[in-house]
Amino acid sequence: MSANDSPHHLPNDLSLYSSCVVIGTKYLFVAMSSSVSFRITRTAEDLVQTITALSQRLVKLEQRQEALEFQLRQQSEPQRIPAEEMEMLDGVEQLLKECQELLDSSDQAEDQAREEPQSWSGEPDTLAA
Repeated sequence: MSANDSPHHLPNDLSLYSSCVVIGTKYLFVAMSSSVSFRITRTAEDLVQTITALSQRLVKLEQRQEALEFQLRQQSEPQRIPAEEMEMLDGVEQLLKECQELLDSSDQAEDQAREEPQSWSGEPDTLAA
């Protein structure tokens, strides 16, 4: 180890260390290690904030993905109607058919009544005694 490599050796250009005041060689190295420690701490804090932000974004993206997958499953599965509702709909369908049959039969009866000639002459029928 040469004299220039000694930890107590001061470099010729002290302007490199503008952020600290050198009172003695011991304080210079304390100030330098303190500065490095501060930078490491600051960098670690920045990394923590970045990781936290990325984690929050990841959680949001996972939630969005789950919502999209759920929506896709809903669209791809056929809509299932509960059995009770199907029975009710079948009953309504049967009632509609019966109503339609009644309407059709009443229409036919009216048509037949119009087609048959009236045998009524206006005078009461009398029976011969």
